[in-house]
Amino acid sequence: MRNVFILLALSLTACKSKTSTDENNGPVRYNATTANENLTKISVPVSSGQLKLSAVTDGYQVVRPDSKSDHMFGEIKQLNITADKYIIYDDISSAVMIFDKDGKFINKIKAGAIDSANLQSIDAIDTYKDKIYVKSATSNNLSVFNTDGQLLKQNKLRFFYSNFMVLNDREDILMNTDKMINYMYAGDTMVADCANMYVFTPPAQQSIASQSGLLNTPKLQRYFPFSVKKFPNGSLHFYVNNPFSRVGDEVYYNLVFSDTIYTITAPEVVKPKYVIDFGDHKSTFDLLERTGEEISTYLKKLPEEACMVSNFFETPSFIHFGYAYHGQYNTAIYSKKSGKIITGHLENDLFAQELMFIAADGDEFIATVKPYKMKELVAKSSATTTDPNALQQLVKMTTGMSDNDNEMIVRCKFKAF
Repeated sequence: MRNVFILLALSLTACKSKTSTDENNGPVRYNATTANENLTKISVPVSSGQLKLSAVTDGYQVVRPDSKSDHMFGEIKQLNITADKYIIYDDISSAVMIFDKDGKFINKIKAGAIDSANLQSIDAIDTYKDKIYVKSATSNNLSVFNTDGQLLKQNKLRFFYSNFMVLNDREDILMNTDKMINYMYAGDTMVADCANMYVFTPPAQQSIASQSGLLNTPKLQRYFPFSVKKFPNGSLHFYVNNPFSRVGDEVYYNLVFSDTIYTITAPEVVKPKYVIDFGDHKSTFDLLERTGEEISTYLKKLPEEACMVSNFFETPSFIHFGYAYHGQYNTAIYSKKSGKIITGHLENDLFAQELMFIAADGDEFIATVKPYKMKELVAKSSATTTDPNALQQLVKMTTGMSDNDNEMIVRCKFKAF
């Protein structure tokens, strides 16, 4: 990334770091990011070529979650991984399913069930250490369960955002808007409030929040303001996959339309950590300063420019992220040890099913595949010329499989490079 762009991205927050008059709701304080002299630049050799999975991995493992009738799920909306379990949020059935690492069913947290949790809806989840956090916007609750699915406590938390993360043991809550929602509760009234990210700190020895809402509490930190004139409520329908991610004790934030990845070490400490540098391929169209309609028009032109960094996550050895380039989604993987990077449109030449990595477990990258798509591929590949090894793997994986079986989890171990 050019130095000019770095300064621009930082100035968007620094210029409103003090109390200022918001164009909608009067005096509002926005926090500035903290400077980081050790900012790491990741230079990307942008390419429209293919990144073959067989060339970069040491193999893969497929986990098939139990597919009995009482614990079927429709689609994996969110997948969180603990030391010994997969925590799956399915928004179609409005349920959280808990499986062990072999795919054995453990328990289910279900909206609409008459039980101690009494959740009216499930809208998003997070896991932190040995706890599962379940957000219900309808109930205005943040419910906390252990990883066996037993309810521990419920706290009132009135917010709308689908993307949230628990920051620390104190249960500071990170919330992301992606410019799609620009209001907050003030008592029972919704008022304009235009920040991309919020950090809420719970009062000591009290519940996470009260029914009165979050807006007027001094414990609410706002970062990365945006203009309601450019982004009227709900008008921008782009979002960042995995805006928050964690590796060890490090928490990251992927700001929409930015090429900078931020690290959050405390509610008052948000600082840039990585800059994704696309060099001469960097988009000349400043998405941070454009309206949602202008951005849509630009992307429909399939520009030969790189932009829209998303799906960022880090492992002990690698950094993964995606970006848009010339009408396709590219994957980039950066080696923290060698400083080298590989990138391109990910081609699954191992078993043909298109993959997008969405999470990590240690140094293994995680993706999901739908059974009915796998079976369609077997039928199609059997009738056409294809890689015999890939076809053999497809047949092996789909033997005894029903179209309606639960989505499968694929674990890939990447080679050092």
